[in-house]
This record gives sequence, C-alpha cells and structure tokens, in this order.
Amino acid sequence: RILPARNPDTGFPIMYARIVYMDYEFLEEQLATNYAAENVFCFSIDKKASREFHERMAALAKCLPNVVVASREEYMDSAGHNQNEAHLDCMREMRNRKWEYAMLLQNHDVMIKTHSEMTEILKIYGGANDVEIVPCPNYRCLSKLEKNLGKLKLCPNN
Repeated sequence: RILPARNPDTGFPIMYARIVYMDYEFLEEQLATNYAAENVFCFSIDKKASREFHERMAALAKCLPNVVVASREEYMDSAGHNQNEAHLDCMREMRNRKWEYAMLLQNHDVMIKTHSEMTEILKIYGGANDVEIVPCPNYRCLSKLEKNLGKLKLCPNN
C-alpha cells in the first residue's frame, strides 16, 4: 500500500523519527502520504503498546529498506516521560544513514506538507533548527548528563 511513492526524490533526504504506540492504520497512511525513497523513517514503539501493534510495525519495517523500528523501547506517557530518549534511540539508529534534517514526531502528528515542500522549507533554514524551548523542570533535568551535541555524535556529519 505504500508504494509507488507519491513524492519524488529531491536530493535532500529527511529523517523522520516518530514515537508510536497505537493506530497502525493511521501510521501506515501517514507513511504512504509522505513516503519518498530517499527519506528514512524510524519508529520508536512504546513498551506498553500491544503485541499486535509491535508485530505490524515490525512487518512494515521488513517491507521497506528505509523504514526501521528502533531496537530499544521506552516506557512513555502523555506527560512526556522518556519521549526525548525515544527520539534519541531513533537518531542513534539512523546516524549512519544519509539525511539532512531530522523531524521528530509523535504518534498522531500529521504532516501537512509534501516532501518537496518540506525540502524547500528546510533548505531556507540553512541548517538552523525550529524548536520550542521552555525551562526544564528540576525533576526532569539531570545535571550530570552530557549536553554538548557535538560530543553526542548524533548528527551525520560528525
């Protein structure tokens, strides 16, 4: 159901890291809508997701060479616990793949731009990020953790 691709390659591959836990059909439709062969897609599954959901996501990853299910799973919740770690799990798994930007998504996020439109927008960014930054609650931030992105070696050019 995913192929043929609706989005032509642009020479600007994007990595999509999506935290998932339910609604497989929705996720497959989102993948079909936004699929481009040059992009890479990683799904990080909540440990609490059903066995059937796990099996369907694994089967999807077997069908497409640019779709991966993260090998690590995290316990996540709607309060955001372990969601950053789940996205990092995907980024670690995809760091040896070719991509220019990472898009971090959650289960029901809907992409409203085509691959060509996203490429155009991200090229305008010129390497900059578009993120919301809010103060980290003390109970969520561990001062002993590494915060230097270069040392974490998450980006493909490091």
